Amino acid sequence: MKKCLVILVAISMVSIPITALAAQFNREEAYTLNKGERINGDLYSAGERTVISGIVDGDVFMAGGTLVMDGTVNQDLLAAGGTIVVSGTVRDDIRIAGGTVMISGPISGDLIVAGGSVHLLSSGSVGGDVILAGGTMAIEGLVRGMVIGVGGDMILNSRIMGPVKVNAKRLTLGSSALLENNLEYSTRQEATVTQGAQVRGTTEFHKRIIERDAQRAVAGILGFAYFMKFLMAI
Repeated sequence: MKKCLVILVAISMVSIPITALAAQFNREEAYTLNKGERINGDLYSAGERTVISGIVDGDVFMAGGTLVMDGTVNQDLLAAGGTIVVSGTVRDDIRIAGGTVMISGPISGDLIVAGGSVHLLSSGSVGGDVILAGGTMAIEGLVRGMVIGVGGDMILNSRIMGPVKVNAKRLTLGSSALLENNLEYSTRQEATVTQGAQVRGTTEFHKRIIERDAQRAVAGILGFAYFMKFLMAI
């Protein structure tokens, strides 16, 4: 895990300015930033379990088995792990690769996730765009930007203000779905539209899905996330 932390730091440092290098580094198997505690710079943590209940003024980089963020991150959150739960506030972007990913807090920027199961709960919200790749993807929280989804099952059941593009096996619009812009999707059959769902823009359906193209889209959009996940095994 120490080697993983060193590589995590090296990869992440290429994307941050020199002036932002005041940081805290953790390689404990279990690490907790308690409520009421604060880190003025960035936080790097590689351990089996990381819990952030306090405030981090900089970026957060986490890798491990179980990752929980129920505090506040004032810049970006980057995480790679088995189970990732974000119920706190992120004031910039989130980039995640994980097995099970659950988001139930407010995100000011973009949300980019590759995972087996990805769920934006009704209590969560995204101020920017949402880009998802996964086996099961569900959006039940407000999205102010656009949505791109690639993978297996896609469920939309919330207000989405930007255009929506989906390349998946199945698409379902729940009763609370309110798509204020255009919907373009490629699936094996037409979407399941529950009574009450609304699409205020145009709807364009393509009765086809090319798995190879979907895989390329995942690699292109979220290649870095898979690479981060691979590093955890080193």
